[in-house]
This record gives sequence, structure tokens and C-alpha cells, in this order.
Amino acid sequence: MQRWRIPLIILAALIALAWGGAHVLRQTLSQHLAAWMSQALMRPVTMAQASIRLLPLSIQVATLRVAGPTPQDPPVLEVADAHARLHLPALLSGRIVVREVRLNTPHIFVHRTATGGSNLPPRILPNPSSALSPPVHAGVLQLPDITWQVEQLIVTNGQADLRDEAANRTVRLQDLQMHTGPIAPQAPTIMDLAC
Repeated sequence: MQRWRIPLIILAALIALAWGGAHVLRQTLSQHLAAWMSQALMRPVTMAQASIRLLPLSIQVATLRVAGPTPQDPPVLEVADAHARLHLPALLSGRIVVREVRLNTPHIFVHRTATGGSNLPPRILPNPSSALSPPVHAGVLQLPDITWQVEQLIVTNGQADLRDEAANRTVRLQDLQMHTGPIAPQAPTIMDLAC
């Protein structure tokens, strides 16, 4: 028993350090992730909590919100729960490959103005008629020095509100279930959508 005492003490210390590190990381991860997403989308992004799991390597986010063009506008996107499972070997080689993204209860609100503008973030969709959203390269999210890919996107219990001022129409799609194939920059994506 004496010869196991020191290895057990070291193991207990490592477990305590890992638990403490995970607790501190959980507190700052949501702030860093929200700041990175805000910069990437050019819109305020908030989340209630974010955590990392080591096995399998994944990130879980609770209450994700992407703001509209002004504080008075409804958010463009709200997601109750998001889960992204990462591919560790790709991450170690400098690429971000997300094996699977699951969005539970997302709500997207798309508003097209009478002049053809949109409430979508400019990095998602160019919006030439809006001073709030200057145009950028059509539909391309620019992430410098990062190669990224999402192998599949799964949406459950989704809702989309589509408002078109030019047509004076609002359409609501509820109970959306969606499954896509691989999503990567400048690659076609196949989507299966059910309402």
C-alpha cells in the first residue's frame, strides 16, 4: 500500500487541477466564444453558458442569441441548446472539422425590408440597401487562417419567421427538423427539411 500512496496523491492532485481548470474554463469559455462569434458575425452574440467535454471532444452552449441590426429589433437567431462535436486529429493539424452540430429549438427571424435590405448579419448575406449592414462578399464568412468544415448539421424543433415588407407577408414555419450533409466554404450543401 505504501508504494501506491504517492501515485494516488499525484492522481488526486491531477484530478483536482483538471476539475478546477474545467470550472474556470467554463466561466470564461462563454465570454470568449461569444466575443469571437460577435466579431465573425459583426453582431452582438450572447450565451448563458458554454462548456467543453473531453470525451468525445465537444462544446455545448446554452441559450445562444444573435442580435438584430438594432437593439429594438428581435434577435436574428435564438437557440435553446447547441452542441458541436469536434474532430481532434483535424484540430491538432490546424483545421476545424466539426463532426456534428445539433441545434435544439432554434428560432430564426428573417426580415426583408421593402427596399430589399435584410436583418441578417452582413457576413451571412450581403445587404446593400442597409446602412446598418454594409455589403461584403456574397455569403462568405471570412475566417482568416482557419480551414473549417461541418460534416453534418441537425436541427430539431426549429421555428423560422420570415417577414417580407415588399410582399406585405409573414410566414411562420414551425416544428422544423433539418439534416444537412457537409458544409464547407464554397461547397454545395444538401439539406433534408421537414415541417
